[in-house]
Amino acid sequence: MSERGVPKQYQALYARTQTKKAGPLQAIKMQCLECVGFVRNEVQLCTDTGCPLFQYRPFGRKASGVRTPAQLAATAKLLATKKRQ
Repeated sequence: MSERGVPKQYQALYARTQTKKAGPLQAIKMQCLECVGFVRNEVQLCTDTGCPLFQYRPFGRKASGVRTPAQLAATAKLLATKKRQ
């Protein structure tokens, strides 16, 4: 996706993720926002339990369990792999 399709309020976050300056949680946030067309409320309402990022999605509704640094690193690695494809 190009920066043109990203709403102004998320352009800084998008730029950080594209230059690999974003942390794992920021990368997950950007992925979730892109997935639902940049509608923040839709991220909270997401029901795609098959998504590997489902339990880590931002904006409230957290899944049960504690996210370990290893889980966050694995998720970030998964996102990086998806972007290369």
